[in-house]
Amino acid sequence: MKSYILTSGKYFIGDISRLININKKGTKFIESIWDELYDSNEMFLKISRKNMTFYLMKTREGDGIYNGIGTDTGVIGVVDTNKLKDTSIFNIPTNEAGYMIIEVIESIELLYNDGGLYFSNGFVVET
Repeated sequence: MKSYILTSGKYFIGDISRLININKKGTKFIESIWDELYDSNEMFLKISRKNMTFYLMKTREGDGIYNGIGTDTGVIGVVDTNKLKDTSIFNIPTNEAGYMIIEVIESIELLYNDGGLYFSNGFVVET
């Protein structure tokens, strides 16, 4: 079991590859994330790049839709979209299905336990 505190911000919950522009810079960025994630035996990792923190969970069942959150990479991530400033790398989706954006006014806890993400605001993603 691992837990982290999410400070105030707007958090994307979903397949983080949906945030990445398909270009040289975006591909290089996401490949560095995948390399670190898949080189680890851990199912849940906190990966930092510059001033951004990605909380990444490998799903137990691989690709699929879990409580409305879709993934075709077998990974569900949580990241503060306010930190994704480089528009040459990031493109935050709007009005699409398969992900969620939650606004955190005050800090909340993000807990990983046995293939599930549990938010202290009551939202759950179990894989």
